[in-house]
Amino acid sequence: MRIKSVKILGENFRSLEANHLFDFNITERKNKISTKVFAGLNGSGKSNLLELFAEIFYYLELYHLPETTDKDKDGQNVGFVIEYFLPISSKDFEDLKIKPSKDGQVLVRILKELNELPEFTATTKGEKDFKRFDELKFSAKLLPKKVIAYSSGHNELLSNSFDKIKYHYFSCTENLKKQNSSNVDISRLLYLGYSSNFSIFVSNMLLAKGENLTYFKKILGIKDLKSFRITINYYDYQNRQISLNERLVKNIESLKKCATTFIEPRVKDKQQLILDFKVNQATKEAFKHFFGDTSELFKVLYELDYLNLYTVKSTTRKTMLNQHKSFNHSDEMPKADPSDLVFRVEQIFIEKIIDKKRNVTKGIYYKALSDGEHQFNEVVGSVLMINEPGSLFLLD
Repeated sequence: MRIKSVKILGENFRSLEANHLFDFNITERKNKISTKVFAGLNGSGKSNLLELFAEIFYYLELYHLPETTDKDKDGQNVGFVIEYFLPISSKDFEDLKIKPSKDGQVLVRILKELNELPEFTATTKGEKDFKRFDELKFSAKLLPKKVIAYSSGHNELLSNSFDKIKYHYFSCTENLKKQNSSNVDISRLLYLGYSSNFSIFVSNMLLAKGENLTYFKKILGIKDLKSFRITINYYDYQNRQISLNERLVKNIESLKKCATTFIEPRVKDKQQLILDFKVNQATKEAFKHFFGDTSELFKVLYELDYLNLYTVKSTTRKTMLNQHKSFNHSDEMPKADPSDLVFRVEQIFIEKIIDKKRNVTKGIYYKALSDGEHQFNEVVGSVLMINEPGSLFLLD
């Protein structure tokens, strides 16, 4: 995916001026990531631009979710024009009734006037020949396949849009669960934070292939993943039993089949599941059989992490759904004790290379790696793992 331009309509977005066209270099090198690097003094607006993209795609994702209210779809305080080149499949070209381009990409333009619904258009012929798509099933095909964000510093505002969408995703799956359905895709917008760090590492170490895995292990100085644990507590903040949709139940059963051992203890009528994985070739083959590749495994672990919203009071969840974009979610979101989390990946034990020349290794816990190594895992690990064409990374 290559962003061509963006313009804010209405009021300024923090330090970014409204009605100013931010136009980007759109040159492309085959088999290379299309990168845009923002460099400047503190306060020049680098983070604000990333936050703007996050807000735009948050709104567009919310617009396409079932259960979204008319007020949310109108987006009264949201106004923008964005253009980007998006690679799409031959089936998408067929569904959209657009003649395929040589490079398999469409130029997408989305106009969202204040107090109006967004207008989705796309073309492969030229900038004067856009075709409009009003039906949600077609306009959804013009969205990025993934929007992944990460911040290594204290820019908590970048995570706001992703925190909000988590609550909307959770609300959707809760409503669909009552209808015995599990067809909502809740993995388009992903924020890489503390909890996802472990899932990224485990997914890459289990299922990354060839050069990707060699590079990943070389930079981190790791010989192999030795073992890890997944714990699931089937109860919410009121100690009530959690019921899961069909997709989650199926994925948990698959994790059981990959585990070396598992137990399901009951403590004071609270159901638990503890899965221990001693990692060897058979373990990796089992994960490959049930989950396919790194991206699919991470998607499953990320979705299970949404269950941790059951540790948040229902009144707080409703409040979070309606907060203004300037509200800093990270300051207000409750922090659960790790032992109370519904889902967690923990006790990751690795074989760390201490002396490369003499091939000396030492067993340590993954948490013992440096902060820089953890950041490397978040950034490079996610890029190696999420290889779906049409993905956008917002890395601050």
